[in-house]
Amino acid sequence: MMLSELLHKYCFHDSSIKTISYEADQRELTILVYLCNWIQEYYTEDMKEVVLLELRFNNASSVDNTGMFNEAAILSCEVVLKSDQSTISIFTELWADPQSRSDNLQYKTLMVKADSVDVILHPSISDYD
Repeated sequence: MMLSELLHKYCFHDSSIKTISYEADQRELTILVYLCNWIQEYYTEDMKEVVLLELRFNNASSVDNTGMFNEAAILSCEVVLKSDQSTISIFTELWADPQSRSDNLQYKTLMVKADSVDVILHPSISDYD
């Protein structure tokens, strides 16, 4: 799907990034997100409130420092459309020291250029494994 379609289908506010990995030779960025399912338009009470969503960005570029975003809370997302590729900006907040959570919060933006994104929903995984 196109990046703009991703943001029309899913609301990422208050969700969190579990992990990010980038395969440079395949130009594929994978982000595992604990998605707040209860915010989604399609949500019904018989569904899990939090699910794992796998985002695979195809032909991804402009990706660096992905490790710093592990366990980051997502505040908002936006897509900038260009003629050749789209860029998604993921605005996050994260602890300076995630283990102790005693340091100040930091606000970081992850920007990813990609042609498209594949979305895989893992509803059978527990809320926070």
